[in-house]
Amino acid sequence: MDYYKIGFTRLGGQGIKDGWQAVDIPPEIPPEIISKYAALQNANTPPAPVFDVEDNDEKTVIELQSDNRNTYLSRIKYGFADEQGRPSMLAKSFIFDVKQFAEAPEEAIRYVLPEQEELDNRPVFADSDKIALLLKCVYSVMTSRAKETLHLVMPDKSQKAIAATMSLIYSLLFLPFRRLLSFSTYEAENFTPKTIIIDRRLPEFVNDSLPDDKRYKYFDLATGETNISDLTLRKFSVYGFIDEIAETPKMANLNYFKSFESDLREYGCTESTSLNLYKLVYEAENIDRILEGDIDDILKKLNELLSINPPNRTLLDAQILKVIFKLSEKTKFPLCDVLNDILIRKLALLSSETDNDLLKALCDFGTYTSIRDKTSNVCPADGVTSFVEGAGEMTFVITTEQLSEQQPVEITGDFTDGEYEEYGEELPSSNPIKGFIKRFSRK
Repeated sequence: MDYYKIGFTRLGGQGIKDGWQAVDIPPEIPPEIISKYAALQNANTPPAPVFDVEDNDEKTVIELQSDNRNTYLSRIKYGFADEQGRPSMLAKSFIFDVKQFAEAPEEAIRYVLPEQEELDNRPVFADSDKIALLLKCVYSVMTSRAKETLHLVMPDKSQKAIAATMSLIYSLLFLPFRRLLSFSTYEAENFTPKTIIIDRRLPEFVNDSLPDDKRYKYFDLATGETNISDLTLRKFSVYGFIDEIAETPKMANLNYFKSFESDLREYGCTESTSLNLYKLVYEAENIDRILEGDIDDILKKLNELLSINPPNRTLLDAQILKVIFKLSEKTKFPLCDVLNDILIRKLALLSSETDNDLLKALCDFGTYTSIRDKTSNVCPADGVTSFVEGAGEMTFVITTEQLSEQQPVEITGDFTDGEYEEYGEELPSSNPIKGFIKRFSRK
């Protein structure tokens, strides 16, 4: 892996706050990278963090952070003064291309070690349940709207243990998340916030009564204990790929993650930090198995598909139609105005230029789907009726108005808003349709 090696410290006879600059600059490094690197290291200038007693002699911080172009891996030494007697620090850093780093993080992180020796991740791999929980905690702080930090508690805070653990975490994340993840072995008030701070032990008092976004959040690598709420973690239990990756981490190699990126491009996404899009890709091949579940499972899948909006909708719209078709086979499925409008928008059938790929998908499912645009009172798919009907045996119509010639098959939509809500209230609480109606009713 290519890299630049550079340093940062305090030099010269300037004033008490001056003299910070990049040093040992290779001649081939571009000026804009030097400038960015110096700006990042300015945040690490003294005062130094409060070190554990075990680290008082070394007084060294290891950190890694990236921007949209480069990844910066640094060892920062504190606890000495410059020739003027001013508190100083010395950073020795490796700068990697961020895309190269994302594809081989373990190769880059081993430069933390003095001899750049090979890393041994086997002890960290031992407990798949613990790895899965750790990944959910990492994704939790990375996808939070607030800039949150996860404190990773590691009694063994040796350079080897840090390099092995962090290379494992990076290697089990999707590539865009690898570029966003940052870590440091210490934090101080003037430091740039990091995603992960590595602590040797928990603080004496962890205030779990604070709001979730202000709490000291931790994961204990030895015990698997965390104070991230069960409610938060349950949100990540729907992402089956997390458990799959944790159970067989050696399977989750670069090709595994690149296959997700390749599939995402079919949805018009060059890269994404939306776990829902990765879930869409992950479950696309297994959608038939999901649809063999109960009505509640199918409704959850429909809810999920309706909440996603990738740039290219062809494959997604095909899945939505397939779910609705399966749902129509299992239950009477009412539609209110809100849901009908969503389906009109989601399936992109309002214009006369209907997508040919979508029509092909309809043929593959053996269905004819008509969504009435109430504003023009025209059914946009009417012009392709004969094309679609010839492919299958079953016809069904989604509409909010009673059609004179074509009646819905196990799907009805002739509800006013009040009637729709009333229908939902009459259903038993155990009926999953009840919650779906409540979600899409106008209040």
